[in-house]
Amino acid sequence: MVNESKVNDPRFWKKWEESGAVGTMEDAINTAAYGRKTASKLKRYDCKNQTLEGIDKALQDGLVVRAFRSGGGLRVVRIEDFHNGPLKGYGDHPNLMPALRRASKDYLEGGKPYECVYLTGTTKAEDNMDWWVLGGHTLWAEKSDGKIKVEARDYNYKPIVSVIGDNFQSAYGSLCERVTKDTFERARGF
Repeated sequence: MVNESKVNDPRFWKKWEESGAVGTMEDAINTAAYGRKTASKLKRYDCKNQTLEGIDKALQDGLVVRAFRSGGGLRVVRIEDFHNGPLKGYGDHPNLMPALRRASKDYLEGGKPYECVYLTGTTKAEDNMDWWVLGGHTLWAEKSDGKIKVEARDYNYKPIVSVIGDNFQSAYGSLCERVTKDTFERARGF
C-alpha cells in the first residue's frame, strides 16, 4: 500500500526531480512504495505497449490460455498445455488486459519467470471480461478448427458465452460485448 502522505509531500517530488528520475506519477508512486530498485523492475516488466501476438502464437501452437482471479484479487493468466498443465507463459496484474499482455510477452520470451509480482488486485475493472474474472469466473481461450475460440466460463469451467475469431484480440473484444449482466445471472443459475 502506498503511503499517500509521501506522494502528496512536495519534498518527495523535489527529491524525485533532483534524482534525475523521469516518468509518470505511477513510476513515482511505485518508487515511493517499493523503492527505486523494485520500481525499475516494475517499469521493465511494464507491458503497456505489448501486443497480444504471443497469445495468438501460443493458441496456434495448440496451447490453452486461461485467466482467473487469485485469492488476493489479482488477474492471473496462464498459458499451458492443458488445464493445470506445464506452464508455458504467465502474467499477473491488478487488471486483466495488462495480465494478458504480460503473459503474451512472457510466452514470446520463452516462459522466463519475472521477479515483479503484484500482491493484490483492484476492485475496479477495465472492461466486461475484467469484471467477469474479478467476479471469480474464468476466461478460456483455445484453437478450434483453425480459429481462436474465447469463452467466458463459470466457476466449474462450464462455458457460458463463446466467441470465435481470427485472432485473440478480436475474439476478446466480441466476448467483452457479449458478457453482460444477464451473463452473470446465467452463471449463477438464476
